[in-house]
Amino acid sequence: MKTRLPPIGDPEIRLLRIFVSVIECGGLAKAQTELNLSLSSISSYISKLEDRFGMRLCHRGRGGFELTEKGKIVYQACTRLFSHHEDFRSCVSDLQEELIGELRLGVIENLVFDATLNLPEKIRRFQEKYDRIWLSIRNLPPSGLEAALLDGNINIGIGQYFRRLPSLSYRTLYTDIQMLHCGRWHPFFDRKDEEISRADLEMAKFADRGYATANHLPQKGVHFHPAATGHNVESILMLVLSGHYISYLPKFYAQPWIRLGEVRPLFPEKLSFEIDIALAVQRDLRPTSLVQTFINELTGNLTTPDSYVDSWCD
Repeated sequence: MKTRLPPIGDPEIRLLRIFVSVIECGGLAKAQTELNLSLSSISSYISKLEDRFGMRLCHRGRGGFELTEKGKIVYQACTRLFSHHEDFRSCVSDLQEELIGELRLGVIENLVFDATLNLPEKIRRFQEKYDRIWLSIRNLPPSGLEAALLDGNINIGIGQYFRRLPSLSYRTLYTDIQMLHCGRWHPFFDRKDEEISRADLEMAKFADRGYATANHLPQKGVHFHPAATGHNVESILMLVLSGHYISYLPKFYAQPWIRLGEVRPLFPEKLSFEIDIALAVQRDLRPTSLVQTFINELTGNLTTPDSYVDSWCD
């Protein structure tokens, strides 16, 4: 017999938050510290939630923790519910004089090293002015930023975007230089650029970035030979440092390793290229006061282009 779904009130919300914490911690045992609850209490709460919903949400026991198919759907619904809940709180807080609520920020990895944006300093100043803001930051690849924005899991995404989705609004912040590099164990390292031919470059093993394949690279007259994949800048650097691969690295990220003599740029004048680092938000959602205030703080001291790829009303 079908169980009638109960009204979603505070008791259900608490049970759902416990359920989500268990999933994100990787199981009941690992969630004990996060929730400050005993294993038996957590299990009891999950059982109570299953009874209220009339369905099995997860398998738990000696075999480990695993979501059922229905549990996966309930978890996805929970993340949307909590996201909308925070959006509601942010909207209501707009009516108050003081900014409060959660700001969910997504950034590409290794942006912390980029002095152009100087994100840590921007965060410091923002928190000094608005100390009741809960800031949540996630490192994501470009496609992950887009997905998180569209799902409402983040309010602002900062990174490089290889496409412009109609559902998002973009604002270019600055341009970043990408340079081709090799490590000190690579045969190219001790050769001058003029001693390296295009054929040499095309025969060399190229480390392809998982979210920025060679198809996204500007045409510089060289057809690179992908032979490995790194899914973030750090893994690309590891491959370059191994001496077996050449690849592109952000100029700001490579500088410390160049000073240490571990890597060197190849043909910086001919093969380097620029990419835009942009800020993106959902097009159909007017930014809340919290989101707009952070954007203003973020862009206040940046030298940005006179025109934007797209913009939204202040």
